[in-house]
Amino acid sequence: MKAFLGLLCVLFLLSGCKLTRVEGEVQDVEVKVGSKESSESTNKHCPPGLAKQGRCKN
Repeated sequence: MKAFLGLLCVLFLLSGCKLTRVEGEVQDVEVKVGSKESSESTNKHCPPGLAKQGRCKN
C-alpha cells in the first residue's frame, strides 16, 4: 500500500510537466520540434511599446 501511495504521489508531481522541445534523428532525417512557448523561439515579433523604446531583441 505504501508503494502504491508513493507511486501515486510521484505521478501527481510529474503530471504538471510539459514537453516544449524535441530533437533527434529518425531514419537519417534530423527532426526538431518546438512549441510557440519555447524560450528559444526564432520569432522576430516586437510589441509596439518595446519597439518605441528601442528595447527589442534582434
